[in-house]
Amino acid sequence: MIRGDGPRRWPPGNLRARLSAAFLLGVAILAILAPLVAGHSPTQQNAMPFSEMSADHWLGTDDLGRDVWARLVYGARASLLAAFVAVVVGVGIGVPIGLVSGFYGGWTDAILMRIADAFLSFPGIILAIAITAVLGSGLLHAMVAVGIVFSPSIARLMRGQVLVTKERGYVEAASTFGSPSWWIVVRHILPNAIQPVVIQATFMLGLAVLAEASLSFVGLGVQYPNPSFGVMLRSAAQFTAIDPMGVYPPGLAIALLVLAFNALGDSLRDIL
Repeated sequence: MIRGDGPRRWPPGNLRARLSAAFLLGVAILAILAPLVAGHSPTQQNAMPFSEMSADHWLGTDDLGRDVWARLVYGARASLLAAFVAVVVGVGIGVPIGLVSGFYGGWTDAILMRIADAFLSFPGIILAIAITAVLGSGLLHAMVAVGIVFSPSIARLMRGQVLVTKERGYVEAASTFGSPSWWIVVRHILPNAIQPVVIQATFMLGLAVLAEASLSFVGLGVQYPNPSFGVMLRSAAQFTAIDPMGVYPPGLAIALLVLAFNALGDSLRDIL
């Protein structure tokens, strides 16, 4: 009689990935359905300031009598949108630069990597603030600036993967058979070099949430009175003596989102 190996156990990384993905999916659903689940307008002053939690205001109200739960749900929409915009911009700029730099090498590689090193020599948030000042305030401009800050590290990661992948036998065979360079890059190198970039992009989603909150806190991201976690923190920080609990909803939301993205990135790295 052949005995089985027993019930299959999922690796810890797989379970962590499932839990992180489930949490992020739940937040995304709340953000998408914000008009249905918020219960109040995020900008309407419909109650007394600093009202306590109640059946009508689940998390109370802020300094202007606006529902904190409604602003939190709409703020999640702004933060998630900002994070994905920043990462898409960073990957969209960094991946082509890394492909060209790693594949062609020589002076092309030297020039592109020196430019990337110049960007990486500045503190990221300071560079993002400077770029936002040039582009103009607002969520879209702020996240484009964050994406530009992300792009050099993506480019360097992609370049390293290309340098390894282009030495593989199937790439040399395609070159020997006369395949054009662009076809070799798109068909053979990109699909086999992109995996670490996907993992790094997951970590950058968490960094983008922090960047959005930071830029909105100083007035360069989401503009008042529209809600975001950074705007909510800025408003609550002015009234900590009156309402010391006001900083907790946006602060915990930022922390949980960042931890979830980081846990998902760690899990993807372990699994892949």
